[in-house]
Amino acid sequence: VFDVGPHGYLNGGHAHAGALAITLTLAGRPLLIDPGTSTYTMNPEVRDRFRSSMSHNTVTLDGRSQAIPSGPFHWQTRADARLDGSTFSRDFDWVEASHEAYAPVRHRRTLLRTALNGWLVVDDILGEGRHSATAHWHFHPGWRVSRDAAGRLRATHGDGDEAWLLHDADDVSLTQGDASSGRGWYAPAYGTLLPIWAARVEKAETAPFTIVTWLGGSHAATDAPPVLDRIVPACEAGCTAIGARVVNGRHTSVFLLQPGVSPSPRARTCGILDYETDAHTLHYLTTDGPLTQLDLVGASYARTRHRDWLSLDADARMADVHMTASDCVLSLEASRPPPRLRITGAGLRSIVTVRLNHRDYPCLAADEGDALLLSGADWAESPVVR
Repeated sequence: VFDVGPHGYLNGGHAHAGALAITLTLAGRPLLIDPGTSTYTMNPEVRDRFRSSMSHNTVTLDGRSQAIPSGPFHWQTRADARLDGSTFSRDFDWVEASHEAYAPVRHRRTLLRTALNGWLVVDDILGEGRHSATAHWHFHPGWRVSRDAAGRLRATHGDGDEAWLLHDADDVSLTQGDASSGRGWYAPAYGTLLPIWAARVEKAETAPFTIVTWLGGSHAATDAPPVLDRIVPACEAGCTAIGARVVNGRHTSVFLLQPGVSPSPRARTCGILDYETDAHTLHYLTTDGPLTQLDLVGASYARTRHRDWLSLDADARMADVHMTASDCVLSLEASRPPPRLRITGAGLRSIVTVRLNHRDYPCLAADEGDALLLSGADWAESPVVR
């Protein structure tokens, strides 16, 4: 669940300062939780603490909550989040949202879900001057959390399952049920308090800057712990982007983001490892080496230097396109299919079936130098509902 709505009805009597907060369940188990509401009027300090930004899975700036309360049911200020864009598919989700509670500094958060390789959370602190940004993470009481290595937290469930939180920040602190600071508490029901593990991940830099976080589980008990790397994309002059790579067992995800960039008539080219693109957001996944997934938001092309991988070129900028290739099946989804889409690469030689928006394409085009040309009419009559 991603909170990208307004602060609350009118003055938000039951609102919390949780703009851009998330809660997350992995493999059917709650991992990141909303600590809840322990009391309304019996303890003003506890009341204000539980509805502060520090008690939600979001970012605070310079130690301040996003909104200031005024009594148990009113607010002096409010924090309204705004959804900037989103796309959803079976194997990939992308959401971008922002708020201006810390004006003139703005917080923008981007979430990316990959079906096989967890969640990437990108927090942009936009503005000027030096600031300290803290990402707060509150774990369900079923998990025990520890520092596993620099930039990596390990969460171990009571039944033995493991989850990971990777980050690129400067400092991290862990707290469980601390009475002096008030951190690390959970109210599963009104009037209750349970100790939980809470993490504070902090980065202090001159804005604009970014905190990158990855959350996910291990694929097998024998896998090495996952690793998050920041990668500097190669972009044309005047173009800035965020790059990251996550290695998790057999799966490697590479991400390229240009958050907040509106598509322009002229391509803004960026390259990251094996791909060059004009995409607002690109993600590709490899499994044991071969390419198995490519996801694009706001792109007209994505071209690879890898001979056995696939490149996509469209005659218009696509709102989104999501491609998977495995078991001789090439599957593509798009909310608005382009008039013409050309797919090239030696990887097409192993494809037997092509599916467009979950419908089988009647036949493969004749081999034209490892190329497949699709027209808008080739896609499903009714695109996937978003």
